[in-house]
Amino acid sequence: MKSILLSAFSAIALLVSQNFANATVSTVSDIKNPNFVCFHISKSEALVFKTTNPQRIWKTLQDREGKIKTYKALQLGLSEMDLTSDFKAIDTFKANVTKDYQLLGSFEAQPDGEIALSVTSNYLPDGSRSNITDQYNCSRVRN
Repeated sequence: MKSILLSAFSAIALLVSQNFANATVSTVSDIKNPNFVCFHISKSEALVFKTTNPQRIWKTLQDREGKIKTYKALQLGLSEMDLTSDFKAIDTFKANVTKDYQLLGSFEAQPDGEIALSVTSNYLPDGSRSNITDQYNCSRVRN
């Protein structure tokens, strides 16, 4: 009886941890080992990217000093991240905030060495699509 109960508990724990690892919706987590940080050009928010496995994207806030909040940030449900062949830069990404709210991002290297990010928010609450595009400036995180 105990072994059956232990097996059932193990199966449930494995299923829950697998669903968390393959998140398709947003969760709350701490930001760990980021590779890129992108600051919104007019709002006090930032997108933080971890391009190494397991890949992650967080949406977080900046404080008055420009530092990002790393504790309990909104981890977006990553559905796709396209990297360059050397895995050091991101070309595009697609992430789910909620079931009907998706972010599509496109990175572009600037002549001055900066990286620009355009993010289009797609919201489909009632079947009609509305798009809002936000602009970010990105940089690599020095570890």
